Amino acid sequence: MFNENSMLVRTWFSVVVSGAYTFEQVPVLFNLKDEVGKKLTVLGFDIGT
Repeated sequence: MFNENSMLVRTWFSVVVSGAYTFEQVPVLFNLKDEVGKKLTVLGFDIGT
């Protein structure tokens, strides 16, 4: 299980914020997408859920 400080969460968060990937492209891997979504929501990103 991932948390907000996991390397993979931080990496995907960074690439989504930078615009290189979209939130929809974050893999469904355990709770990875949920954790990335939480961090994006805090910044005010609309993740479409």
